[in-house]
Order: sequence, then structure tokens, then C-alpha cells
Amino acid sequence: MASADVASSPAPVPTLRNRGKVAIAAGAGAGATANAAHAAAAATPAKKVVASSGFGSKPARANFASIPDAPSCKQLRTPAYDASDTLSWSPGGSLAYLSFVAAAACYFYVRSTEMLRSAAGVTPYGAFVLAVEALGASSVLLYGLCIVRRLPGAERAAAAAGVVAAGTHVHVLVPCYTESLAIVAETVWAAADADLPAGAESTVWLLDDGADPAKKEWVEGLNAGRGGAAAIDVGARVRYLTGRAREKNEANGKAANLNNALEHIFGSKSPPRPTDCVAVFDADQVAEPSFFTRTLPALAASPDTALVLTPQRFANVDDAADIFNHSNRHFWEAMIPGLTAWGMVVCTGTNLVLRADALARVGW
Repeated sequence: MASADVASSPAPVPTLRNRGKVAIAAGAGAGATANAAHAAAAATPAKKVVASSGFGSKPARANFASIPDAPSCKQLRTPAYDASDTLSWSPGGSLAYLSFVAAAACYFYVRSTEMLRSAAGVTPYGAFVLAVEALGASSVLLYGLCIVRRLPGAERAAAAAGVVAAGTHVHVLVPCYTESLAIVAETVWAAADADLPAGAESTVWLLDDGADPAKKEWVEGLNAGRGGAAAIDVGARVRYLTGRAREKNEANGKAANLNNALEHIFGSKSPPRPTDCVAVFDADQVAEPSFFTRTLPALAASPDTALVLTPQRFANVDDAADIFNHSNRHFWEAMIPGLTAWGMVVCTGTNLVLRADALARVGW
């Protein structure tokens, strides 16, 4: 195992926590809210940090000031799914798909027969253009398979009502390299301060491939309780890990960083328990307070499920004006639910929770 420099702290506290909040001023025009306790950990109340906006969000910058009496962040409400809904096919999606198939079949029939009847016959150019058109249509046909399936409301209701087993421990991994402390600190704080289901506890690991003294000092400050009661509460769940030997021109630094952490956490002497989970957030991926209360029950509801992935938003992208789909909403809102209904797994590398024992069985 690679050598590691770990800033240790007392065992994590399994509790649903009350958080101090802050008001966010002018966050990319998005009136967002974020955790206040980071203000105590940061040097001054007016320091710039990353603002949270979304279930798992790529953040924008915003100024914040500590307001002790500020209201709590709005939790994302879990939708009320119909437990009697067992329909696994989308009527609207199926109709759109069948309409496209019929239109494509009609088009290619006319297109090919007219080409064969032409006086010039089948030319290489004509055949090439027809092949390109067929290739384009086939890609749409494959995409259409994603919109014809849906998760029944009964399955969603069961996932939302899932109860985690006692002793559930989620190890939250935040890999970083050269990102600034302001960005990384908000990500770590949000993950450590997020609500947990009853019976669950968490440990947040800042995996610093850049061996930044400022990041280590910040974590040690949290561990020591510098910054008030909120910092003591959060600091009890945060660890700092570095010391991995990076290869020259390393192409898979994030994966190697994560595997080094998994070996350090679990290793051969302490294999993962069935109740151990692993969550991953990119260095700029700020979790919503409800992230774990919505993902861990979904994982617990199905013993065969090894991965729970959540959508992500970009705090500096206005969804209403995103005509070029920078936030890739069709992927999160149409493709991923359909692929899930087909039993396929997609992992985007962040804002996810995994069963640690399932990950161990495939070699990390």
C-alpha cells in the first residue's frame, strides 16, 4: 500500500444534525443557499466560496456572510410516488418511438426504391449518402429505447421509503489535485454536514494528490475544533489523506487516487462490511443536504443494487436559458431513467454512492 499522511480525528458521530446557514449574495443570478459553518472555518465572513445549487452541483462563485438566524436551506422534497403504479412502459415515449420508426421505415423505403428506379441507377455517392442517413437513423433508434421504458412508481416508492441498516457507514471520497482550498473546502463541508438517515454515519476523506499544506492545515483545524461548535461537529467526520506517489504524466490520476484511498480505508486487514458504502464527489461537486437521505435508502431498498447515481446541475447555468443543453438535462432526465429501467448501469464518476463490498468483489 502506498504511504499515506493521515490527519486523524475522533470517530464520526451518527446523528441527524442541525446546521447553521448562510445567505448567498448574487450567486450567478440564482439566489442559492449554502452551508454557513464554512464561514467559521474560512478566515473572514466575506471570503469567496463555492455556492451549492442542485442535488449534486457544479458550483458557481458567490460571496457569503454568516447570519446566525438565517433559515435552513430548502430540502429537495422527495416526490410522492404512486405505490399502485406498476407500469414499466412510458405511453408518451412509446408513441413517439413508434411514430419515428414508422416514419423512418416509410422514408427509407421511398428513398431506396426511387434511387433504384432512377435512370442513373445506384451510384457510389448515392449509396454513401443513403448509408450515412441510415447510420444517423439507427443512432436515434437506440436513443429512443431509453424513452420507452420507465421505473414504475411502486419501485420508486419502495426506494424512497428504504430504511438503512443499523451501522451503515458511508465513506465519502473527495479527490483533488491543484484545486483551490476555497473550492475544495465547500465540497468537503457540504458532504460532512449533509443529513444522514437514522442509523447511518459518515466519514469524509479529502484525498489530496497535490499535498497542499493549506488543505492539510484546514482539515487539522476542523479536527481541532477551530471555528466554533459547527466546526467541531463537522471536523469529527473529516480526514485528510495524501502521500501517494504520482507517476510522471499520469493519465488516470483520479482513479489511482480513489484506489489508493480505498486500499487505505479497507485494505486486506479490514475488508468492507455489507453495511459499508462509498460515495464520490468531484472537488467542485457540492452535495445538497438531502443527498444521503435520498440515496442511501434507495441503495438499502434493493439488495441487488450496487450503485445509486444522482443528477447534477451547474449553478452558473440558467436551465431556462440553456438552449444549447450545456447542463445535459436530456441525459439526466430522459436517458438515465430509461437505462435504469432496462437494468443498465451508468457511472459518471461523481455524485454517486456504491456498496463497498460490491466494489471490492470487482477489484476496486
